[in-house]
Amino acid sequence: MLVLSPSPARIVADLAVGLPADRDQITTRESPEFVALRGEIARLLRGSGVRSPGLRRP
Repeated sequence: MLVLSPSPARIVADLAVGLPADRDQITTRESPEFVALRGEIARLLRGSGVRSPGLRRP
């Protein structure tokens, strides 16, 4: 998964997604792997200045 910076876009990170291809939303969102990946992406987006409604700034 590529994480991009704001325009002009540059690659901030290229993250490996180790989640199984066949998955359901509830089970996936509860998995430690998903929670860790989501946290890493949020940290990367905050650090690159991306503003998203799903990300809260302190």
